[in-house]
Amino acid sequence: MKYPNYYSELMKMVESDQTEVKSFSRDYSSMSKDEISRRKADLLLHSKARAKRALEIINEIGLPTVEAIGYEGSQALSLIALHSTYSTMKIVLDIYMKAFLAHPNSIYPEAIPPLIDRVRIIEGKKQLYGTQWLLGEDGLPFLYPIENFKEVSNRRAKFGLGMLKRPTNLAISTQSQKQIPARKSDQRTSTEQEYVDYVRDFID
Repeated sequence: MKYPNYYSELMKMVESDQTEVKSFSRDYSSMSKDEISRRKADLLLHSKARAKRALEIINEIGLPTVEAIGYEGSQALSLIALHSTYSTMKIVLDIYMKAFLAHPNSIYPEAIPPLIDRVRIIEGKKQLYGTQWLLGEDGLPFLYPIENFKEVSNRRAKFGLGMLKRPTNLAISTQSQKQIPARKSDQRTSTEQEYVDYVRDFID
């Protein structure tokens, strides 16, 4: 690859990102409201710092192609962007789409659907690829509405994603603190509060 130093830096950044995100998700149900607020504020601060550095790297290397930073590096950069702000996601999405349209195999193609879906949800639109599950007020995940659901698998296939799968993990009810099977329904419209809770962290 052309930029092994940036590849190494991105891998360290995404490792920190994933560790912090997974830790927060794992501990969420057992934390107090004050602790949730504190941990979330730290996570957002760190995510924005990582995204800022990721944009600096893009400015240095141009397109985040496999040739430039490797397949894993291209994946890492997209994950960092996915946990950043709306404006950063838009910038990174435009760059990935430019590379994909020129040469589909030049980047990590699976980076594009989650970025598109998250941007669309923030903009108040339905998602296209079914990559985004919101946390319900009952503590259970649910699939945010998808535009023309019958075509979702065909759209996903274009970017190397498999057929849409339902969650099989256990969810913890925030009310009873009991583990119960996650809902497997196709999709539902979010409540106003569920939507606000989802998008607020991504607004600049």
